[in-house]
Parts: sequence; structure tokens; C-alpha cells
Amino acid sequence: MKKHNVHTILILWVALLIAATAFAACAAKEKETPPPVGDGDESVDTVALFMPQLQDAAMQNLQAAIGGYATSAGIELSVFDAEGKSKKQVSQIKSVLADGVDAILLCPASPEELGDGVDAAGEAGIPVVVLRENIVGAEDTAAFVGPDFTDGGNRTMARAMSDLPDGGGIAEVFGAKGHPATDAISAGYAEALKGATDRYPIAAEGTGDWSAEKTLELVNEWFAAGKEPAAIVCNNDGMATGALEAVLSTGRAGRINIYGLGGQRNILDAIRAGTAKATAIIDVDAEAKTAVELAVKLIAGEDVKRNHLIPMTLITAENVDSYLPQGGSS
Repeated sequence: MKKHNVHTILILWVALLIAATAFAACAAKEKETPPPVGDGDESVDTVALFMPQLQDAAMQNLQAAIGGYATSAGIELSVFDAEGKSKKQVSQIKSVLADGVDAILLCPASPEELGDGVDAAGEAGIPVVVLRENIVGAEDTAAFVGPDFTDGGNRTMARAMSDLPDGGGIAEVFGAKGHPATDAISAGYAEALKGATDRYPIAAEGTGDWSAEKTLELVNEWFAAGKEPAAIVCNNDGMATGALEAVLSTGRAGRINIYGLGGQRNILDAIRAGTAKATAIIDVDAEAKTAVELAVKLIAGEDVKRNHLIPMTLITAENVDSYLPQGGSS
């Protein structure tokens, strides 16, 4: 009886050992087998944002605004800084296309030199939304989001006129001849001045070619020729910087009003200090929101309108503190 019990226990022990080994083997097999893929689509849309540079506050603000709207839309956003180099930006675009992306938001380092990158995206079937300045000679962009320069020109010229209630001569400084922005801003000037040139005659006009140095030289030539307008209205803040330097360096501060366009930091500081009168900037929040919404629609295969012009905001002494930190110049 004792021998039989020992034999029975031995058989049970062996059976249990075999069962435990089999269970362990099955468990290991289950652990190694990947879980089945669910029926739901868990993919995330990817968008690449290409910035011309991220060294100034204006570009940083645009990137931050786009990033916020991308997060809200559930988009995975990658940001690339070209550091002001158009060739680097083209290389970045081609590299991203090779890795794979669903859409591109492009703020060009140079609108004249990004054609190769945009064409490569078109060939890959990736939609490109361009911001700020449209790409010259590229037909493969899906949409453009940028400032309504005619609106900006109208606002700055209208302000120049209202700051001269008794009238006065106004000088105009244009950007590059034939440039679309020059034409659009100047059209805004003409709209504001329509029917009012008797009270606001054009005292002088010339091309500053977007340059502070060239504008400084131009305005000094006007002064040397005896021309002294009541206001100088410039196509951008860079040229307004040159005009302001000419006014300050010749002791004409307070006698000639200066206007620009673009929201450049030193001009905002000058508006706060009272040495410049006004500039106009794009509504960055509206620009970012529109760009991200377009990317989402394009990824979904929807048709979108090609051009989206964002109205500009006039910056004067009344509201400049909303656009500058209270500490003043940095």
C-alpha cells in the first residue's frame, strides 16, 4: 500500500510538471505574438513648417501661433529653421519629402529661390501652403496665406493724412520697382489719396529698394534739394528706418512724420518714443489659423481657395504697448 501511494504521487507529480511546462510554453508564445491591429485608424497627420529664420520675435510669434493651432487640430508639427539661407531651405524640403510628410507650410527665405523645393513637393504630390511672400515661378503651391498689402498701404496713408488735419505734402518711398508687394502697397496709397491730393500733394517720391541705407541717401537728397515734406510714407519698416535716421540726424525731429509697414522692432520702439508715427502688421493669429486649417483640408483631399489675404493692423502710439514688452527696446 505504501509502495502504491508513492507510485501514484510520482505519476501525479510528473503530470503536473508536464502541464506546467506546456502552460509556460503557451504563455510565452502568446507574449511573443503581437496584438492584432484594430479596425480604427490611429494615424496622425504630419505637417512640416519651414521658417526663413527664427532669430527675431516676428518669426518666433508666427511659429508659436502655428504650433498652437496644429496642436489643437491633432497635427504632428515639425519645424525647420533655414537661418536665412534659401539653399538650406530647399535642402530641408527635399529631405523631409524623402522621409515622408502629409503637408508643408512654407514661409520662404527667398521667394525667388525656392522653386526647386516647391516643384519637388508637387512631384511628390504633397500640398504646399505658402506664407507671407508667394513663391516666384512655382506653379505647384496649393494655397497662399499672406498680408493684404493694399489694405496695409491704405491704412498707413490714411493715418498719415489724419495726422495732418490741415493738409501737407507727403513723400512716398517705394520698394523694388515691379515687385508685387510694392505695387500692392502703392495701390493702397492711391486709394487713400484719391480725391485728396489738393490737400495732400505728393511732395517727393523715390525708390528705396527695401533698404534703410538707400532710403537714408534718398531722403538726404530731398533735403539737399530743398524738399521737406510733412510726412514720409514708406513701403516697409526697413526704409522707414532710413527715413527716420535722415530726419533725426538733420534736426528735423517733430517736423516730419514717419510711417512704415511690417512691424519691425525698432520702428515699434520709435512709435513708442514718439519719433515715428505708425506702421502696419499682419494679424499673426489669423494667419496661423488660416494656414493650419488649409493644411488640414488639403490633407483630407478637399479643394481650397488659392489666395487668402489677411487684413493688416495699424500700430500707433495708442496701441503699440500691446505689441511691445513694457521694458522698451531689447
